[in-house]
This record gives sequence, C-alpha cells and structure tokens, in this order.
Amino acid sequence: MPRPSDIRNEQLREMLNAAQADIRRADFTAAVRQCTDAVRELIVLRPDVLTTGPLAGTRLASPPFVGARIVTEGLPVPEVVFDRDKFVMAEALAWYQYAMEAIIAGEP
Repeated sequence: MPRPSDIRNEQLREMLNAAQADIRRADFTAAVRQCTDAVRELIVLRPDVLTTGPLAGTRLASPPFVGARIVTEGLPVPEVVFDRDKFVMAEALAWYQYAMEAIIAGEP
C-alpha cells in the first residue's frame, strides 16, 4: 500500500501525513477534510488530472461519494462541498485511500 512518503509534492505529502495522524487520533472529520483538501489541491496543480490526465478513465477519476464532493464544473478553482459535519472511520479511510492513490498516480 502506498504511503505519504511516496508523494513527491511536499505540500500534498504533509496534508496526507496530517490526515494519517488524524485517523490515528480518531479525528475522522479532520482526516476527511485533509484528504479532500489534498485532492482539491492536486486538481489545482493539475487541472486535467481527472478529465484527460493520468486518472481519466480509471476508477480514480471518481472520488468517493461519502459525505463530501469536489466540485469543479463552472468554477475557476475547485471547491469541496461537505454534505455533513461529522465523519466516521470508514469514510475517513475511504477518502484517505482515494487521496493517496490519486495523488501518487496524478502528481505533476
């Protein structure tokens, strides 16, 4: 399984390190926020990553639909929309795994 140390971009690596620490502390809401922000930042750094870039057409082109969405259509900069205020471990782990794999596969 990939680890934050596999991420080349320092900012994204630190965000995933923080998410991992949040999960270990059982602060699942903070972990989801870190992960969604990291994916949003990846999209800012590489706007084509989900559409025509390395994640296009793969399972990584669609983030998990568990309480948070990354909205890109019609916006100059992607936004994270949270459908609820609190998250559980399974949701945090889903976002963490997605963020880790998407960032490693899609880094510029």
